[in-house]
Amino acid sequence: MERDKLKDLWERHFGFRPKGSGKWLKCKCPMAPYTEAHSNNVDSSPSLTISVDEEGISFARCYTCSEKPYPLLKFLDELVRFTQADSLIEDFADSENKETPRIGLLGRKKENKAEEAEDDKDYTETLAQFKLPPNKQFIESKGVDLATALKYGIRSNAEPAECAIELGIRRTGILIPYFALDGKTCVGIKYRPLVHTQGPKYWYPCPLSQTAHLYGSWFLPEIDEDTHVFLCEGELDVMHLSMIGLFGIACAGSSMSPLQANFLSSFTEKVYALPDPDGAGLKLAMQAKPLLAEYGVKCHSLHVLMTKDPKEMSKEEIMGLVSTVDSAQTFIRRGDSNDG
Repeated sequence: MERDKLKDLWERHFGFRPKGSGKWLKCKCPMAPYTEAHSNNVDSSPSLTISVDEEGISFARCYTCSEKPYPLLKFLDELVRFTQADSLIEDFADSENKETPRIGLLGRKKENKAEEAEDDKDYTETLAQFKLPPNKQFIESKGVDLATALKYGIRSNAEPAECAIELGIRRTGILIPYFALDGKTCVGIKYRPLVHTQGPKYWYPCPLSQTAHLYGSWFLPEIDEDTHVFLCEGELDVMHLSMIGLFGIACAGSSMSPLQANFLSSFTEKVYALPDPDGAGLKLAMQAKPLLAEYGVKCHSLHVLMTKDPKEMSKEEIMGLVSTVDSAQTFIRRGDSNDG
């Protein structure tokens, strides 16, 4: 990869440009927020060096969290485990004219069925290491009862535990698996510490393509035409809705991808956006509506009527918002009809 092109790609993905004109370029380490090797999860002085050898192959080494130089794609592959920025790997791989590394069940380029089976095996083994039910006090503090958490496959690790050490997890937390439509095949795993003080709020023991999957989608085959489908931001919102007798799916973020919208259109023609009543929630509601419309799905936003998070609301409160929005839509349609 050309040195200037590497600088351009780095600046586009990380927001800062490596400096230097010699053999090694220098910049702050993007792994700092995700590793305890950096004090307070901050690289206070640039400790990452990047080089391009005579054959155009790039190497990276952080003198704080790396023992030796690694091929740049291997370094970035580890970073993707935390950030899930699939496009990061793809851009750098394309620049070096190499195939995208195997970074996730859907983010990987699989050569054959045997490789897919090996992926499934890896995910299953990771799930098996978390044998305990989720922390009851933590789950209930998020508006979810233990029975519902178990229904969605939520698990926990003890502290200290061999599984926590093997996975590089130093804190007690819950494991949130994503499943395929069969409800059995694990397609990604998300880990959330019980106590979040600094660093990332989530960690990914097994890579998860969040643009390809909707949380709770494995229950979609069970819904009928009378089911109200709610689009949420997070997994705990989905579990809370299930607990109170409603059905939800989540983008696991503040935006929806075309792949998710197309997938959802196979199961329903109408959804209600039920994100958190904040800026990120507004972003999801505004972005999802036109996108879903492209795939023939009507999206009615409840965001403007909400005063608290979904997991703090009762079934009656949520259905009251639905009734208000539906009535408004009926009034609008009648007005359009009269104008005609």
